[in-house]
Amino acid sequence: MVFRPINTSVKAWLDERRIILGNPELDNGFAEFSRHAQITGSFRTAETDRSLKYWLAKYETTQMQWNSLEGECQPPSMKLRAPKTGVNWLDATSFAHRYTNWLYANHINTLPTSAGAPGFLRLPAEAEWEFAARGGDAVEPQEFGLAKLPSDHDVSRYAWHAGAESASGRARLTGLLQPNPLGLFDMLGNAEEIVLEPFRLHRIVRFHARPGGYTTKGGHYFSAKNSLRFAYRREHAHFDVRSKGEKRVATVGFRLAIGALNLPNKDRLDETIRQWEQLPRAMIR
Repeated sequence: MVFRPINTSVKAWLDERRIILGNPELDNGFAEFSRHAQITGSFRTAETDRSLKYWLAKYETTQMQWNSLEGECQPPSMKLRAPKTGVNWLDATSFAHRYTNWLYANHINTLPTSAGAPGFLRLPAEAEWEFAARGGDAVEPQEFGLAKLPSDHDVSRYAWHAGAESASGRARLTGLLQPNPLGLFDMLGNAEEIVLEPFRLHRIVRFHARPGGYTTKGGHYFSAKNSLRFAYRREHAHFDVRSKGEKRVATVGFRLAIGALNLPNKDRLDETIRQWEQLPRAMIR
């Protein structure tokens, strides 16, 4: 599994970058309207690089990767390079947990470290996912704020969508189309991707307090070409009354991120306390 470092341009441990995500259009505003979000990272890729980064998988998790952790390590196959779909939030988080266990036992040195402590695999936060999907620091601010790909970009070059000229009703192999400016493939279309947080409705500027089901981003292989957008977010149920158990949706997949502890040791705790004490005080009423 290949990961890309996503630069946040944040340097101090308790600082964060304020960004605007979502879609300024009113259609689907109850779920997707514009909002402020904050982003930062846990890792530095070099001692001379002070900017904090997070790591995001270059590709959607594939069927072959899924099978390998299930104990079915098979010879390389193009067919198994399609994204693993038909999963839910618990499946994805369980996969991240088991993969981290395997890495800690066999290849812990391949994981990035934060304050000397190795990271761990998890689902990306929604803000992390959308920041990276939009191109992050690799695009100009005006392009970052667009609801969709720039008008001079042919969506079919970047995303598998509905139609015989594209996905034709099934998930396609990962990495065959053009990557986004951060080198990430299939951020729009192919499999809609699960993120870490539960789904919340939009209440103008911020999300409503009530958590619901789990959230997916990016659209999928049955999405119409003109409906693919960075702000796309949908709610899915964890359980299904008809099957009397967990619910799974055929178009849903995921990609992983690498996270880290906020307070892995005393040095980081002391650094956090110092920075916290320098923050401006505000009255809490």
